[in-house]
Amino acid sequence: MKVIRHILLSTPVGEHKNVLNDLQNLLGSEIIQSEPVLQVLLEAIALHGGIFNQDNRNWVISHFAQVSPVFYFDPKFEMQFEVNPFEHSLSNFSAYPYGDSFSRTLQAKLDEYILNHFTETSAGRVYITSKTYTLFIFSSTTNAKNLWSGEFLAEWTVNSESLSGTCTLKAHSFEEGNFQYTKTDSFRSELRETEPSLKAEEIFHLIRKHDSTFQESILELSTQVPHKLFKPMRRTMAVTRTKFSEMNKNRMLS
Repeated sequence: MKVIRHILLSTPVGEHKNVLNDLQNLLGSEIIQSEPVLQVLLEAIALHGGIFNQDNRNWVISHFAQVSPVFYFDPKFEMQFEVNPFEHSLSNFSAYPYGDSFSRTLQAKLDEYILNHFTETSAGRVYITSKTYTLFIFSSTTNAKNLWSGEFLAEWTVNSESLSGTCTLKAHSFEEGNFQYTKTDSFRSELRETEPSLKAEEIFHLIRKHDSTFQESILELSTQVPHKLFKPMRRTMAVTRTKFSEMNKNRMLS
């Protein structure tokens, strides 16, 4: 079970289904479809952020919103539900009152920000923890045809005086090899506004500014990878004036 847990938690986003199929072929459905594996799979999905499209809504689960081993809540819709990661389905919905006026203001701004700046495979939610607000944003894309996948994760913490956060980009390319890289950046800024709507505007102005800078650094990294990473890793052959036939003859004589 420890090995299965390590594999599932280390699997790049969007590739859990293929990995589960491989594990099931190796170990059998009785082991893979068991309760312990279900718990690990839920943990893995929640860490990356999971979107479940059901009843014309995009429900979200994350590691901030676990109610019980198989139940999660969505703060935007104020509902809790049971999650089946094997079938990628939700059931047993019930009301889950959550949030306050400021968290709803932040959620509306977050929805607008994601709609304007992220792809359709992105989502974000606002959670309240210990008198602070946590904005969780996640976005992922998997392109199996071209052998790559990638994800963006951001966690922003808002309190009465400051905004701080961490953004992480993970990319996986598996064409003629297996290459993964991760880039993480952190940010902190004092907040000046106190009126809720103006404070929300200030928060997303700072987030947008940071994300633009972060994206520029990613583009710079992508141009440097072939020359500064891949090229030095290639084996450099020694240049001599010895002919190949003479080299083989000398080796045979020695």
